Amino acid sequence: MHWTYKIASILALALIVVTGGLYAQNCEETYPSGPQQDIIISNTHNGTLSQLLNIAASHRTMIARYTFEPSGHGGNERVISVFGSTDDGADFAADQPYPDYGFSIRTRVRQGDDMTDPLGRWLVYGGKNDAEAMVNDVRAAGFELAICDGVDFPVLVSRFFSNSLASIVFVGFIVVFVSAALSASVSSRMCAIQSLHGMNQPNIVIRQSLRHAAFFFGCSLTGWFAWAVLGLIFWPSASPFGFAGRMLLSIMAISAGVCLILTSLAIAMVRIMVPHALALLKGRRPMRFLMAVSCIGAVTLLCLVNASAGTSLSKLEQAQASAKSLKQSQSSSRGLQLQLWYVSDQTRTTYMPNWNGFIKQSTDAERIRFSSLDETCTWVDASGESACIIMDPQTAVQQHLMTSASSGGSITVLLPSDGQWDTGTLTDNVLTTYALQQSQAMREGTALPPLDARDVVVDVRSRDGVPTPFNADADYPHAPVIIMSASLLSGDATSAMVSTGAMIFDNVTRQQIITDLDDSGARPLVASVVNRSDEIQTRLARNLQEIAFFATTAVISFICAIGSGIMVALTLCTLRRQSMFVEYIHGASICLRFGPAMTLAVALCAPACLISPFVGTSIMLSLSITVMFALALLATTVAYDSRLRADSIKHP
Repeated sequence: MHWTYKIASILALALIVVTGGLYAQNCEETYPSGPQQDIIISNTHNGTLSQLLNIAASHRTMIARYTFEPSGHGGNERVISVFGSTDDGADFAADQPYPDYGFSIRTRVRQGDDMTDPLGRWLVYGGKNDAEAMVNDVRAAGFELAICDGVDFPVLVSRFFSNSLASIVFVGFIVVFVSAALSASVSSRMCAIQSLHGMNQPNIVIRQSLRHAAFFFGCSLTGWFAWAVLGLIFWPSASPFGFAGRMLLSIMAISAGVCLILTSLAIAMVRIMVPHALALLKGRRPMRFLMAVSCIGAVTLLCLVNASAGTSLSKLEQAQASAKSLKQSQSSSRGLQLQLWYVSDQTRTTYMPNWNGFIKQSTDAERIRFSSLDETCTWVDASGESACIIMDPQTAVQQHLMTSASSGGSITVLLPSDGQWDTGTLTDNVLTTYALQQSQAMREGTALPPLDARDVVVDVRSRDGVPTPFNADADYPHAPVIIMSASLLSGDATSAMVSTGAMIFDNVTRQQIITDLDDSGARPLVASVVNRSDEIQTRLARNLQEIAFFATTAVISFICAIGSGIMVALTLCTLRRQSMFVEYIHGASICLRFGPAMTLAVALCAPACLISPFVGTSIMLSLSITVMFALALLATTVAYDSRLRADSIKHP
């Protein structure tokens, strides 16, 4: 076994472990512990979380959803909320250590609460047939599924060999094949002696293949063991045979099988080309075959590296752009949003005083923020033919509409500078509409404070601020803005704002809101409490993971280019060692001694650069990779030449 094969095996195995580990971890982050189904509910059609949980329980399945939340240590942690249980047993349970495995953030498992929004992404755990039946019943119950994908472990493993990471693994396959052919050729005298002693060619090939396979198998075990030990050191609850561990083990097993097949094929081809024992004793080798395989392999290798690096950098740019957009929207998506039940008028009348008490408590604690677009606004136009935006003072300050939030018990009307308005008419409209609010509040059992014309302030809005409602996707720079406290609104108005997403609750935790609803007795009106930033935070965390994933893949691609240049140089030097030694001892010029290496570098890089536009890689990226490859090839050739000794003339 030649030393180049040992180096190639270690290089290929390192590529398989690193890329396989990255892919396995990415699958674990997307599908924690390997669910059976991945669904996204886009419309409940008045369905409830309770119905969803009953369907899951009837099929002995467990459903879960995960989010990324602040960990309290300056970063984020993945939180998996589980609902129900499964007979098959998931790899994790509520309030138990999660079997984290891989180099990612920590995961915490908790029991889901009954105020979770049924809309969104759900993961279904349990038996395969049970999970499929559960999804079918969810559809039959009226839930609309935007996405319904089965999570099949063999399919996930097969996808590894069809994405950008596969190009890097294929580089390792090529290096192993070429080095195996070279290793078989330099052991020709040993094979000749075995042949003279009566061993037939198939047995020689099998024996050589087993020797090479044993080395690769030993390296594979070492690589997997190192990955497992690192996981156990950094993750006390890690399981090397969990979802990510089994994924990596499957990828390594398939890749090792392919490498062993390529090794056996290369050895058999070399033995077939030089079958006679006397030719083997004379040191004859299939030089043309070796050089052709090396050159074709090097060009293919460079194309694969170009394609992998180009794809990774392209996806990296997309992920960075998406992350930038999400960060910008994250600042405007703070706070909690309540989703109310569709209840009867009687139920609504019964619990409305409790709701008003909850709103007053939240207003006194300065937790309420609202900015509601009213397209039939009677505050500024008695006919209701004009639109306005109603918001609280704190939101007005945040949107640069006011410099101070001390509106107290008054109502402020901010008008655009380009409009014509009658102050007296505006004041009368505001007081008339407020009187309607007072009447509605009186019917709800609540008294609003009295206001008169002195409590209405009409002013011109600052040019620096642009009013933006929470319940619309556009800005309204020409709409009048009504600024008032939530304590001046009836329960009917505040519940309408909450239902449309125009009112949020800030500076409070989700659990505190649920506690306040319980204490005030308003919980029967609320279906769920949704953290508006959870979805954005989760998508942002996934984007950051993708950025790290594709950046690592791009770096590995560039390292592959350097490693490939080194391996090609070692192959060339091994084939030309006798010529290089003769040139060395006769004092040949640098051009003569290193001319073949320079010619080979140009000959290999030129086709790769010409092919790069057809594989979607930019010329500049292709040139960078080929220059790195050529420099590595020349540097290795120079280093090899400086270590030539007298025994280099001998046949190894």
